[in-house]
Amino acid sequence: MTRVVGSPLPASEICGEHSGSPRQFELGERIRKSRDEAGLSQEVLALKAGISRTQLTRLEAGRGNPTIHTLCELVIVLDVDIGDFLAHLQESEG
Repeated sequence: MTRVVGSPLPASEICGEHSGSPRQFELGERIRKSRDEAGLSQEVLALKAGISRTQLTRLEAGRGNPTIHTLCELVIVLDVDIGDFLAHLQESEG
């Protein structure tokens, strides 16, 4: 893959595979578990976080990468620490 100097790195170089990587599945599971613990439906969490229910469904299924803004909105609504929320991703790298 050729990249122009100064252009953003592809997601695959930052976070692994573009679709369905283990990190994406783990993050999606973490979102779903936190949502369940908060007693929120997908529709309510999505509305409060300012995203579509479809986008939330994709994230929970491990089929998408949230932007930093979206991730911040989710953890605020879920009332979880972003460091704790992401810590398991680093641990799974081995």
